[in-house]
Amino acid sequence: MEKEADIEQRFDGEEGYDAVVVGSGYGGSAAACRMSMAGIKVCLVEKGRRWEAHDFPTDSLKIMSAFRMENRNLGVSFGPKHALLQLYEQGDSVAAVACGLGGGSLVNAGVMMPTPIRVRRNPKWPKDWEGEWNSCEASAATMLRIQSIHVRFPNAKVVGDIAIEEIENCSEDSQ
Repeated sequence: MEKEADIEQRFDGEEGYDAVVVGSGYGGSAAACRMSMAGIKVCLVEKGRRWEAHDFPTDSLKIMSAFRMENRNLGVSFGPKHALLQLYEQGDSVAAVACGLGGGSLVNAGVMMPTPIRVRRNPKWPKDWEGEWNSCEASAATMLRIQSIHVRFPNAKVVGDIAIEEIENCSEDSQ
């Protein structure tokens, strides 16, 4: 990690920046990239580090070293301050955060959900894909070394119902 003096020195330059973007997640990265392409001098600030492929936990035991949990209701926290995956619970809300270059995409990089059958049957997909879908998803699951997590938060059913409704609406719109 860089020392604060080294970082401050970069900001003391005469030229400075036209914009400072905090966080390298989806929105921050896209905003910094687009402003830079438009000729704006941008500084992108990220609190987390760069995570290499070999740094990601690949089993349930290793995930504990890359995980932080804070429960503000109880005033309890455990795990490293700059852990890859961070969960914050306060009141009836839970926020999942990734701490590192790439932000939320670091969390989503480890998520794989099977494609619902009704989406696969959309007539806009090539017919020959339907027969190969299962083997392609199985291959991706093996390559990513995915694991099932059997935790169901109370609001998971509500979110699941919304997702199913959205998928059905998309299927109806495309016909």
